[in-house]
Amino acid sequence: EKCTFCSTEIPCLGDLVGKDGVMMDPSKSDIIRNWPTPRTKQDLQSFLGTCVYVMKFCDGFGELIAPLTELTKGKSRRDAIVFGDKEKKAFAELKAKLASPSVLAHPDFSKLFHVSMDASNFAIGGYLFQYNDAGQEQILAFNGRKLSPAELIYPTHEQELLAALHAMRVWNIYLIDKPFFINTDHRTIEGILQQQTCSQRLARWLNELALF
Repeated sequence: EKCTFCSTEIPCLGDLVGKDGVMMDPSKSDIIRNWPTPRTKQDLQSFLGTCVYVMKFCDGFGELIAPLTELTKGKSRRDAIVFGDKEKKAFAELKAKLASPSVLAHPDFSKLFHVSMDASNFAIGGYLFQYNDAGQEQILAFNGRKLSPAELIYPTHEQELLAALHAMRVWNIYLIDKPFFINTDHRTIEGILQQQTCSQRLARWLNELALF
């Protein structure tokens, strides 16, 4: 019962792993697809907790959950919540993406890893990928999160650097011991890395970046 032979895919750590990549368990997709609109903070937290578990399959996860997590602030678990147009749209898009999730590629440790990260007005997010022999991007995982109130007031270039640092923390098992590329559209990050003086926060970040 502990062995599977001649199978095109096998369950592994809650996902389905096959020759073409890593797939989200269809039973989890069905649960999310059929999830009713939450009526209380507890309902919404249950939904978000389920989504967080499979967020590596969802592009733009951080931006999608941002308006939903706002509904949980300052309420007890059984308090009613009301979805506005913004929350309804985010809920529907999140369900749609996780009901038909991407198939993620297997990592190839003989090739370089690439990270594409970005910061928006209220979230950071991106994906880990490699190029195949045809020069096409092969996505290994998505990740993202909402920015905290303190992070929301960081200068844009610091938010971009935070996005890159977040990626390194999440995917450090792939990145810690070999060269890799980070794709960013904010060139001022280069200036941060070269400046002679900085804040204590940036100093901590730069010390952490030095590990890579």
